[in-house]
Amino acid sequence: MKISASGMLEVADATAAATVSIVLPDDAPVRALTDRSALFSAATVAGSAELAETLGFVFRNLRWDAEHDLAQLLGDVLARRGVRLASELARWQASGARNVAANLSEYLTEEQAVVAPRRLIESFCGEVDVIRDDLARFEKRVERLLAAARQVT
Repeated sequence: MKISASGMLEVADATAAATVSIVLPDDAPVRALTDRSALFSAATVAGSAELAETLGFVFRNLRWDAEHDLAQLLGDVLARRGVRLASELARWQASGARNVAANLSEYLTEEQAVVAPRRLIESFCGEVDVIRDDLARFEKRVERLLAAARQVT
């Protein structure tokens, strides 16, 4: 690709030398849909640092205006309502997924006891920390008693 005089990306000649080379990881399509910041942090950039930083800023802040594109096809009102319906549907789906996860978690921890609840794990870890500290103090006492016994003999 090359940057035109108007600032748009265009197809470049295959023989032209690259000023900046950006190599995306193999799982780039998945990361683009799930975690865009991880995609950009995993990209490998070579060449002009200033141009690479500028391109990185543009791609990090690039957002698709679906409503604008739909408005060109369907009109402003239908586009607005369609995008709003899609976002409400996405929120509803996310809320449903959170509720299912919370209910499954509660079922597995409270009713079936397949997984230990967080409060029991935290309590267990606290008890292990107390035992570790007690053991360290006991070891120091034993070392002092042994040192004292060696001095006496």
